[in-house]
Amino acid sequence: MGWDEAVNVRRVRPSDDDRGRWVAEPDIDRKASAFIAKFYESRVSDPERNTIAPVN
Repeated sequence: MGWDEAVNVRRVRPSDDDRGRWVAEPDIDRKASAFIAKFYESRVSDPERNTIAPVN
């Protein structure tokens, strides 16, 4: 059997999607957007706010 005739055998494993319908909270997108916005807002690269003290 040459390279062109090789058989690719893969084992198929169940995924989370195979277990049934997953239902999230109705406003999960809004909550996620608010969390992400708050996360990045707290990490703004403001040079006045994020100064690093020199090591002596």
